[in-house]
Amino acid sequence: MHKLLARQLKKSFGKNCDFNTFSDELDGLFESISDAYEDYDHDRKILELTLEKNSYELTTANRLISDQNDSLIHQLKTLSRSRAFLTRLIDSVHMFIVTSNANLEVITVNKKFSGSLNKTYHHFLDIFPENDLTEKFRGELQSLLSNKLEVIHNDMELKDSLNNVLYISWSHTLVEDEQGNPIILSIGSDLTKRKEAEDALHWLAHHDPLTLIGNRRSFQYSLQHMLSSNSQGALVFIDVNHFKQINDFYGHSVGDLVLINIANALKKVTRSNDVISRLSGDEFTVILCRVNSEVISLVLDKLVTALNSHIILEDGSKLEYSVSIGVSLFPEHAHQQEQLIINADLAMYKAKKKGLGRWHLFSPETDDFSSLQTDNLQMRSIKNALEENRYQLNYQPILKLQDKTISHYEALIRQIDENGNLVYPGSFIPAAERMGLIQDIDEWVLEHVLKCLARELPSRPELVITVNISAPTLQEGDLPRLLVKLLEKYQVPCNHLIIELTETAYIDNFEEVLRNLTEIDALGVRIALDDFGVGFSSFSYLKRMPLSYVKLDGSYVKTLLQSHEDQVFVESLSNMVQAFGMKTIAEFVGDQATCNRLLELGVTYGQGYFIGKPQPYLATIDEVRKNIGMCEQ
Repeated sequence: MHKLLARQLKKSFGKNCDFNTFSDELDGLFESISDAYEDYDHDRKILELTLEKNSYELTTANRLISDQNDSLIHQLKTLSRSRAFLTRLIDSVHMFIVTSNANLEVITVNKKFSGSLNKTYHHFLDIFPENDLTEKFRGELQSLLSNKLEVIHNDMELKDSLNNVLYISWSHTLVEDEQGNPIILSIGSDLTKRKEAEDALHWLAHHDPLTLIGNRRSFQYSLQHMLSSNSQGALVFIDVNHFKQINDFYGHSVGDLVLINIANALKKVTRSNDVISRLSGDEFTVILCRVNSEVISLVLDKLVTALNSHIILEDGSKLEYSVSIGVSLFPEHAHQQEQLIINADLAMYKAKKKGLGRWHLFSPETDDFSSLQTDNLQMRSIKNALEENRYQLNYQPILKLQDKTISHYEALIRQIDENGNLVYPGSFIPAAERMGLIQDIDEWVLEHVLKCLARELPSRPELVITVNISAPTLQEGDLPRLLVKLLEKYQVPCNHLIIELTETAYIDNFEEVLRNLTEIDALGVRIALDDFGVGFSSFSYLKRMPLSYVKLDGSYVKTLLQSHEDQVFVESLSNMVQAFGMKTIAEFVGDQATCNRLLELGVTYGQGYFIGKPQPYLATIDEVRKNIGMCEQ
């Protein structure tokens, strides 16, 4: 009997019940029930085994699902990070990135695109600013979609959110999305800065960066275009007078301001179709359109008035400047560019001969073309010699006649030509004066004399040198300042320098020269007057000028021994000069007898080949005495 059934019967009939006492019917019933219990136990065990197996399988399946879920979550996170990285990457690049479908409907744009343009585009063709670009792009797109082309390019101009123009170069390629659909990937490179740089380079290639007007290249192109179109007009050459002195004395910043003022004045007085250019340092040109000989004088008067002007310096003082203008008409004076330029250039130097701040219109009938060409060659020679430092100073001793000692030396300039030969001042000084270059030469001499003094004074503390200064330089109000600047630069005491002027240097501009000489004398620089006695006006000036020395004109000295009149004249001049507290110097002294007679007539100093020839060094007193001794023998 099944143990569960037996337990239930004992509960019902008592623990001491005897199962054998039951009837056969009950016993059969109980046997059936026991069998049922057995079957139940068997089924339950099978069920338990099944459940256990199913539980294991479910647990295993659940674990697999969990692992798969974790893997999926990891993959999703990885994909999310990849997409975020790709998005950040696309958004961070400084390029425009747009994706579109085959119908050019915009799918995505990156932040560079959306942020720069600040506008939503639903169709890629809406980006195109020009219809012709659109039609061309449509045709190329069909080749891209049919795999006939791997990439297509186009450039366009766009306006950003601030209405600035952007220059974009696009590259378009074909890719696929997750479903395998064709996607057009458009990548745009922002070439704005490069385009601006290219434009800037192009601008610099055709403009002067200081004055912001055209340069030599622009001038040549414009002139050639004008001549080839058979137009009528004029070529104007403009040169700033004494510009080197402005630069050297006031500094390049002031010189630049002068150039800018001239360029601005040209912009104001010329028309929009005229062409203004700066050729080089202080040279400007204007190509005047549709003018002829009948109206050109009015135009040039207007130009001269506008360009002869001034600037105010930081200390409140006024710096005046002037220009010289030469003009050549086309086609009247020349059909070819080179000849027209030569004519205008030569006319400009003819204007300088008239005086500063003037203009001259080239005229083949009246202008001596050959002399202009000669002057032009001389001008170039002088300028080249200055630029290449091809000048040399020779020093001639000036002897004190009483005790045969050297009082001082006169610095005399020589030019060295391209072949190394010496050129004497008579060959280039007159040309330099005519062409406005004499001040450049005067400044060169002053600076090199002070260099010499600075070098020699430590061993020769008594050394004094005389420098000849020309009329134009003496008439410049900046001369005293220039002297101060150079004396301070080379640390030379003022009493070691003598400024020598010729009589003709001040006759026409005496008051201006007198002001300069008074300032120079106040500095402690002594002043000498050259060639005294050749003009009657000089007598009235002696008492007004702060002179230390008066040099008698050599014409009285050469014939002194043969001419009683010359001796009387020299003695009278010497007495008068000494009465004003000055000393006399006689030049062209040729022998000892002349030295003796000059001393008897009251002349203090002598100068000439007999005493010593100009040499590129400072002759010693021993050399001078040897020269005199050799001459006496």
